[in-house]
Amino acid sequence: MFQIGPGTQPETQLQLQPADRETEITAAGFSGVVDLCLEYPGMLPATFSEYRDRLKKGDQVYLVRKNSRVELAAWIGTRGMSELLTLKHSRLASGAPAMTIYECSAAPGPDPAASYEKLLSHLAQEAVVRKMDLLVCCQRNQSTLRAVLVRQGFRPKYRAVHRKVFHLMQHDSVHELPPVET
Repeated sequence: MFQIGPGTQPETQLQLQPADRETEITAAGFSGVVDLCLEYPGMLPATFSEYRDRLKKGDQVYLVRKNSRVELAAWIGTRGMSELLTLKHSRLASGAPAMTIYECSAAPGPDPAASYEKLLSHLAQEAVVRKMDLLVCCQRNQSTLRAVLVRQGFRPKYRAVHRKVFHLMQHDSVHELPPVET
């Protein structure tokens, strides 16, 4: 997980990406999620009932469209850190609520780096208005997202580890990372 906001080092500056007429970032409702799943089967990994539950809890899904074509879907939750990062066997100490991008999927097609940059800039500005940190979950296989996060000044904050041995035993843990020296 990467972080930017009041909880990061003061010299961290977000590299804001200017808005353009080709890119649109909007929050979608359940019907938007259904439309997205029909247009790009497999882009969103959960079930419709899970998406409905997420929206009922207050989570939002943001869609990034470039020239009316969906490029990214990002799920954002705004709850306390301990709620957002609870895994089966690990809990973080309670912290201030944070805007957290906990799932982000790119549509098949061109490199999503520019769309990630615009989405992160948009949500970081929204987090500043709300006086919150913005946390972004980045999985190991999301190298483009990781590169954009580092380029925009996000700092590594937490590491979540999921270990599974022969489908019989599993262990989940979340560790807070030490501050990055600059």
